[in-house]
Amino acid sequence: MISEQVKKEFMGFRFIEAYVASASVSHSVNFDARLFDASEGSFSRFSWDVSEKIALVKDDSEVEDDGVDRHLTRFYFRTYVSIAKGDVEEYQDKDIPDELLLGEIEVLFAAEYLSPIPHTEADGLSVRLLEDIRVPADAWPYWRETLQGLALRARLPLPTLSPFRPPSVDSVRVAYEADEARKSKSKKRSPRKKLSAPAKAANA
Repeated sequence: MISEQVKKEFMGFRFIEAYVASASVSHSVNFDARLFDASEGSFSRFSWDVSEKIALVKDDSEVEDDGVDRHLTRFYFRTYVSIAKGDVEEYQDKDIPDELLLGEIEVLFAAEYLSPIPHTEADGLSVRLLEDIRVPADAWPYWRETLQGLALRARLPLPTLSPFRPPSVDSVRVAYEADEARKSKSKKRSPRKKLSAPAKAANA
C-alpha cells in the first residue's frame, strides 16, 4: 500500500502534452529496401526509460483559476526500437545478429505536467510512480504514431508497438524501497577518508 500523501502527489500531476524532442533513424548496412522480401517476416524489439526530469518556468496561463500556484515539470521519455527480419520466437531471449538487423529508431519525447508542488519536493515514491506508470502511459500513443511515421519514411518494416501494460503500484513501491535500501547500505559501507596530518614546516 502507498500513503495518502504519495497518492495525492501522484494524482496531482496533470498531463499537459508530449512531443518529440529529438529523433534518429538508421538503416543497417545489410538492409536494402528495394530488395527486402516482406514474406521473410520481421519483428521489433522495444526499450524505454525516463532519462531526466527538469522544472520549467511557468507563464500566466499555467496558473489555475483558483489562484493555486502550479509547477511545470518536463520528463524526458527516451525510446529505442530495433527492427529485424526473421521470426521473433527464435530470438526471444537472444541478441539480434547483425546480419538480421534492418534498422533502428530512437526517439526522445518531452512529456510535461502541471502540479501543485515541484517534483523536487515530492516524495521519492511519488516521482518513481510517475516515471514508471504515468509518463509511459501518457507518452505511449505519441510513440506509436511517431514510430509508424518514421519507419514509413525510412522504408523500414512497420514496427507494431503493443499497448502499454503498466506495472502494479505495489511492484513499483517494492522496487523503489529495495533501491532505497541498497543506497542506504552503500552509504554506510563507504569508508570515511582519513584526514592527513598537516605538513610540518621545514627548517630554514
